[in-house]
Amino acid sequence: MKTTVIKKHLNKRYLTILIGMVLFLSPFAVIPQIAGEVNMCGTVCPRMFFILSPTGIVSGIKNNIQAMWFGASLVGVILLITFFMGRLWCSHFCPIGGTSEIVSRFIPERLKINLSFMHAPSFRYAYLFVFVAGSLIGIGGIACKLCNFRVIPFMAGSPFVPGYRTYLLSSAGIAGLFTMALTGFFAKNGRHYCNSDKSLPILIRADRDIVLQVFVDVLDIVKSLEFRKVSLQTEGKR
Repeated sequence: MKTTVIKKHLNKRYLTILIGMVLFLSPFAVIPQIAGEVNMCGTVCPRMFFILSPTGIVSGIKNNIQAMWFGASLVGVILLITFFMGRLWCSHFCPIGGTSEIVSRFIPERLKINLSFMHAPSFRYAYLFVFVAGSLIGIGGIACKLCNFRVIPFMAGSPFVPGYRTYLLSSAGIAGLFTMALTGFFAKNGRHYCNSDKSLPILIRADRDIVLQVFVDVLDIVKSLEFRKVSLQTEGKR
């Protein structure tokens, strides 16, 4: 029963992750091509539209959004999904974190680095601070070169675009690859940079009439993911 529960959940989630990869990454890159791009840089970039402009904050952001409307719209859609559906985008559709997680599954456990000592939310928000502040204070190029929304698409497109291979072999590309490998590919459980804090309780919603063995199997799955606390919410059938 436990194996069946795990397989059903993973199969559905990996299918949606693959859909996200097809939509955003080479060789298909369906969504970037709609915006006239071939990767997630340029118009599709979810960060560059809020770079401060010498023309003024308000007018600068307005002009940036008009120029990079697709990236701004993408951020808006992700925020709406997150507000109403929690981390659905992060866990099921994000092509960057999804690629990192899938690659990580092919790496032997003995080679992976346990980063559980690192407080994941602190890591995420520190990265977010650099991500935002870099644009605001005019050093966005640094964040761009290490940005996982740049590194992963360039990796996916490198078999088809020589320029991508050249970039990945440059000092900036190697630094980006190293960061991605350390916190994503070779991190235990994959993509440590967006994993939840395992010290916080994970919410489990269950029907009051759930079969006890199924519930025990779910708890085993949660334990295997190294969560330490569980918050249980039960509800009756409607």
